[in-house]
Amino acid sequence: MNRQIPKQVQAESTRAALLRRAELLFTEFGYAKTSIDEIVKQEQLTKGAFYYNFKDKRAIFEQVVDQFLDEMVGRITRTIEPMVDPWERALTALEVYLEGCIQPAYRQIVLQEAPVVLGWADWREKEKNSVIGLSTLLLQELVNSGDIRNKSIPMLAYILFGAITEAAIGIAESDDPAEARKQAKQILELLLKSF
Repeated sequence: MNRQIPKQVQAESTRAALLRRAELLFTEFGYAKTSIDEIVKQEQLTKGAFYYNFKDKRAIFEQVVDQFLDEMVGRITRTIEPMVDPWERALTALEVYLEGCIQPAYRQIVLQEAPVVLGWADWREKEKNSVIGLSTLLLQELVNSGDIRNKSIPMLAYILFGAITEAAIGIAESDDPAEARKQAKQILELLLKSF
């Protein structure tokens, strides 16, 4: 009996394969040195399959960035979910994020390439939209527990977002990302505790 794969499943599989290959190539060679030809060649697909799924190289790059950001928020959420103490949740969330920043693919694609390829404003908006909700929730928990004085949570979330984003860029640009992550963690913890 000849069973055909439904077209939707096949299309989703093709899209996922293109995204995986693009992520690997963007990590290894960077955005500028990665071609659509190379992405499709490695997956033994046609350019038609690429353009069916993505408008252009920037569009697939943007999807790769979005996946990384979604995965980061998911990883943080899963890690802190069983925790009860608001400080433990907030500091663990910070630790998980900073640890993610030293991973080569995340550093290369999200922190080094994305601000250039997408433009600073678009990249910053993506970063903000991915983490501001979680940051606001964690800050609200700290206020509710009395661990930090009642402040303007939205403004505090923006300030911490800015500090954490700059720390991430500092980690990405460092010659020693692991040491930079350690320093960033200490500084950001002090900043958070100062409230």
